[in-house]
Amino acid sequence: MKKGDIIILVSLFAIILVGFFVYYLVVKTDSNTIEIVVKNEIVETTTLDNDATYKIYSSEDLEDIYVYKDDELIKTINYKHSIAISNTIQIKDKTVNMIDANCNTKDCMKMYINESHKMPIICTNGVEVRVIENNEVDVTT
Repeated sequence: MKKGDIIILVSLFAIILVGFFVYYLVVKTDSNTIEIVVKNEIVETTTLDNDATYKIYSSEDLEDIYVYKDDELIKTINYKHSIAISNTIQIKDKTVNMIDANCNTKDCMKMYINESHKMPIICTNGVEVRVIENNEVDVTT
C-alpha cells in the first residue's frame, strides 16, 4: 500500500466516523417525542425529558375516560366502553413505564420506552404509548 492510499483510507474512515456521530447526536436525540393514546385518540404529546405521571380512568358509568397529568385533569374523552380502564404511565429519567394497569395480561407493565428502546407500550384495554420519530416525512396531497 502506498502512502497516498493510507491517507485516503484514513480520511474516508474519519468522514464516516464524523457522520455517525452527527447522526446519533443530532438526528437520534430529536426522536424522543412520545404520544399517549387512549382508544385511538391522542391525549398527550410530550418528550422523554418531561418527567410526569399520567393516570387514565374511566367513569363509573363507563361513558367517559379521564386523563390526568400529575393529578391535574387534562382531557375528558366521551367514549362508551364495556370495561373499566385504569392505567398509570410514568415518565421518569427519560424512561416511560406503565406502572399500573387493570388489563387481563399485565404484559404492558413489562414494556418500557427509553432513548434506545423505541417499541410502543400497548395495553389490551386501549391505552398506548408510542414514539414519534421526528425524522419522518409527512407527505400530504
